Amino acid sequence: MLNKYILLSAIGSLLSLLEKRHFLAVKGKKKKSKKNL
Repeated sequence: MLNKYILLSAIGSLLSLLEKRHFLAVKGKKKKSKKNL
């Protein structure tokens, strides 16, 4: 049971990290497009 909990928490933290990175990437793209216009 303990191993399962550790695995789930690790996956959760990885997903949150990916979401943050994706959000930042989208933000950067929006900024770049504004500069082009």
